[in-house]
Amino acid sequence: MSQTARQDSLWDQSIREKLVQLAMQNPSVEIDDRTLTIAYLGLGKAKTNILNQIGFAANLNEFSIQKNNTLGTYYPRYNFGVTLPFGLMTSRSKDIDIARETIGISIAQKNEHYRVLKALVLSKYEDYLMEKELLKSQIELYEDVHSTFIKVEQDYASAKIKVEDYNKAYRDDNTENTRVIVLQRDLNVAVLELERYIGVKLEDVLKKQN
Repeated sequence: MSQTARQDSLWDQSIREKLVQLAMQNPSVEIDDRTLTIAYLGLGKAKTNILNQIGFAANLNEFSIQKNNTLGTYYPRYNFGVTLPFGLMTSRSKDIDIARETIGISIAQKNEHYRVLKALVLSKYEDYLMEKELLKSQIELYEDVHSTFIKVEQDYASAKIKVEDYNKAYRDDNTENTRVIVLQRDLNVAVLELERYIGVKLEDVLKKQN
């Protein structure tokens, strides 16, 4: 591979990486990030939710409140108790498992969306490159056809050729020009499709990489 070809390859790879980076700033990616954050918050809530279900109880001992009761020396003045709802630990364990599975699902969705978006953006870039080359080839073809038409037009003005030859050259010129217009439109659409995902002008990205 020549030095020029190697530089072109590195430049093209750099462009592709930049396009993917820009696409990762797409609003859909932000939704995935926020969904994952919610999933982690749900796990934290499941772990600490047990505190909301524990009951505390305290009461005065009936013997200790009687000053002259000799039994007061044997019983504490206050009684404390903690109540745990039946099945609390089992329920908490399941809630934590559900929260962890939710996190796993959110991560999997984010990774899948990343792969899909990356493939989509690179496909749009390939469409852009194809349309660009097609337009370039068509312009070159049209320039040749148009040069021929100019000569035919001059010959017709000098009465060197028949009107049939002039009409054919005119139709060929018009046909190839129409194809240029169509391909230019296709290229414009390809650029718009790509910019939809990267959120910036493609022209600006290409300039920064030069």
